[in-house]
Amino acid sequence: MVKNIAQLSLLILLFFSNILSSQSYGSLKSHNDIEKLLSWIQVFAYQEEDIAITYKSASIRNGILEINDLIVASYVYPSNADFDKINSINTLLTAGSYASDEEFFKVKKIQINIGYLDKLINFSRSRDIDMLKEFYKSETYVMFDEVIVSPDLAISAANEVTTDNAFMINKVASYLDTFSFEIGAKTKGKLRSNVIMNLEFGNDFSFNYSMVSSVDENALDGRQGNQYFNVLADSMAPIEYIANALNSFLVATTRDCGNLYSKDNLQAWTSTLDGEYCLIGLEYLDNIFSDSQLKAICL
Repeated sequence: MVKNIAQLSLLILLFFSNILSSQSYGSLKSHNDIEKLLSWIQVFAYQEEDIAITYKSASIRNGILEINDLIVASYVYPSNADFDKINSINTLLTAGSYASDEEFFKVKKIQINIGYLDKLINFSRSRDIDMLKEFYKSETYVMFDEVIVSPDLAISAANEVTTDNAFMINKVASYLDTFSFEIGAKTKGKLRSNVIMNLEFGNDFSFNYSMVSSVDENALDGRQGNQYFNVLADSMAPIEYIANALNSFLVATTRDCGNLYSKDNLQAWTSTLDGEYCLIGLEYLDNIFSDSQLKAICL
């Protein structure tokens, strides 16, 4: 199904590229569609790396993608679990993460402002200067609230930051074990806003940075404006290509592999992993993974 971790990484990149353009291209119409794509990422991580990715809920509201209680843990076959209650891939992964008792990290809440990219895509298409005001509003761009990292992972990250003695490594690791991160903006007037970044490390210290962002709408008139919009359109084209590819995959698997997305889907996913179900989905993924244009864009 997935031949290596690079393909899993590619699928994750495709997923996020797709949700960023979902409102423009209509590729994700509800939180159910997000969960469908997330389920493939869950299964690939489980099959390829013995990793259990679980979450409480995922939704899109007012242009904000939100994932709650995300946990990434080692997977161990839950031999002592009550299998009468394990009827879906998510419950199996949850039981497997409990059995391993080895969480790599977990995040209380993730928010990604896909509406901002939606505005940017529409702006590149319409070339409507009046749309500039839509980019200078108070809003959150991305937020990771209460990220808890395992001690081993925190120490590994600390070793990348400092090569000093063990005391300094452990000190840096203590800062990395729990942190929160947010980037957003607060409007400061017409076509002017403060872009703000907040980074908090537990109760120890926080880092705050802000910069003023503004634009002269008259600067986009005439030839200079045409050059700007041509570059913007070129940068948006790969996102549209990715969204179309993954949208076709979602449509095909929803039509022909509906059991994968039902409440009791464990048997369907088991059959898919054995190559006995959802062959059209596997064929779509093989084409996606071998698409040289997609590889060039994402990797």
